[in-house]
Amino acid sequence: MKKRSATRELAFVMLFGMDFGQQPDYQTSLSEFGRDVEISYLEQLVQGVMAEREELDRLIGSFSRNWLPERLARVDRSLLRLAVYELLYKLAPPAVVINEAVELAKNYGTDNSPAFINGVLDSIYHSLESGAK
Repeated sequence: MKKRSATRELAFVMLFGMDFGQQPDYQTSLSEFGRDVEISYLEQLVQGVMAEREELDRLIGSFSRNWLPERLARVDRSLLRLAVYELLYKLAPPAVVINEAVELAKNYGTDNSPAFINGVLDSIYHSLESGAK
């Protein structure tokens, strides 16, 4: 697994835990995860998502067709927040961000999660590209 992919996965795991009220503990998470990750990128992702959560949730809510972010499955919500943050701030190529979010949804979500994640992220990406937010 590439370093950025492992970093995204750990960021997702941490954000998912934070959705249950856990505080981010980078050192424990790194030792438990046991993979080579980019610590500075991990911190940027986790801290950025948490700082921009309201904006991310607004975007997700406007593109998730009748699903408010607070009603989404926590796995889907955490994956969407992470990926939308990366798309919004152009931290990685959009195809990579969307593909990796879908792959994480296959591993952690329900049978419906990959298609749902792909559809929402594709819509958000095209909206961002056209200049509408």
